[in-house]
Amino acid sequence: MFYYFKFYSRYILAAHTRQGLLLLAMGGLFLSSFALEALQGAMQGLQNAVTTRAKKIDGQAVIRLQGVYQEVGAAQNLQEQLAAFGWPGYLALETEVLLRHQNFLAPGLARAYQTLPPFLAKKEIQDIVLPRDLAYHLQAVRSDEIQLISPAATRFFMADIPGEVSGAVSDFLISRVPEVDSMYLWPRLGLLQNLLRQRIVNRLFFYEGVNLTGLAKFLAQQPQAQDLILETWEEQNDTLVWSLKLEKTIMVLLFSAMAFLAKAKEDLAAFWLLGASAKRVASSVRGFVYLAAAVVVALGVGVAVIFLKILASGKIIVMSDIFIDRTIPAVITAKNLVLAFGIPYLMAIICVQYAINKFMQQTSYLAVVRKNN
Repeated sequence: MFYYFKFYSRYILAAHTRQGLLLLAMGGLFLSSFALEALQGAMQGLQNAVTTRAKKIDGQAVIRLQGVYQEVGAAQNLQEQLAAFGWPGYLALETEVLLRHQNFLAPGLARAYQTLPPFLAKKEIQDIVLPRDLAYHLQAVRSDEIQLISPAATRFFMADIPGEVSGAVSDFLISRVPEVDSMYLWPRLGLLQNLLRQRIVNRLFFYEGVNLTGLAKFLAQQPQAQDLILETWEEQNDTLVWSLKLEKTIMVLLFSAMAFLAKAKEDLAAFWLLGASAKRVASSVRGFVYLAAAVVVALGVGVAVIFLKILASGKIIVMSDIFIDRTIPAVITAKNLVLAFGIPYLMAIICVQYAINKFMQQTSYLAVVRKNN
């Protein structure tokens, strides 16, 4: 067997027939494994960074409170029961508003907490905390008066007019999530309740680790359970989650192993003319290509791992300063390594077996050789 490996190696490097196609196929395998690992590592790192920042603001899950559970007393009772199970929640009132500062207008999502969650714990909420981008759009600075307008809460003065309250900007926040920085604001709970003219809450957010399965079962056992709607962050942002996983559908690059192997039967027939049996030619070729493909694919994965570690080190600034992530927080996982190695190698095995089967089906190897001479 060693003799055949040595012979095929010399054939690839020295022959003047189709060794270029084989080298091209091996190059395709290398690029396939490299691209699989690099693409998965980079995209998963970016995905983790985006979801971590978003969950810091929106929480891992939220219960939408409706009906009787919007009353502060009932909501607090539910919050205390969940806290006893080790699932601390943060009650909040959330509504869409229109913000006005001087001649500037902007839509916003106001979210007022009864108890401040971790990301707001160090902020000073006297009236309103604004994200930087929204504050820039409104041309608002600290202590400026902002009007919150809500068409959902009307006032009667000769006719129905949208409700309006004013509050001063007391602090700013940068979440590094574009949707949050351009839309969200965090007013004092009393200010938002005054706008709606109702002493209610309609959200219960969970930021720490929570057993979603256990939480769902607990809510299902509550009276009027239809008024308690549990949503995870992934369910609320299903479109974003889908787009972040697009790299899973673009994992395989085309390579030219089939092109080489489909035309390799002439060379295999020539080996048969040199005195080797058809079975010996098939087994030796199969063993050689399997080994060569494994080495090339492993080399591609290894180079991709080195590439990802260089990216993850932060020493290379990939993006310009207009992007949120200027470096790529690459991730290397066992699952990605297995996929990056397994998919190209499996395709190579299928192509090799296909070519060998075609070779073994030939009834006259002499006819094959004569046809190409």
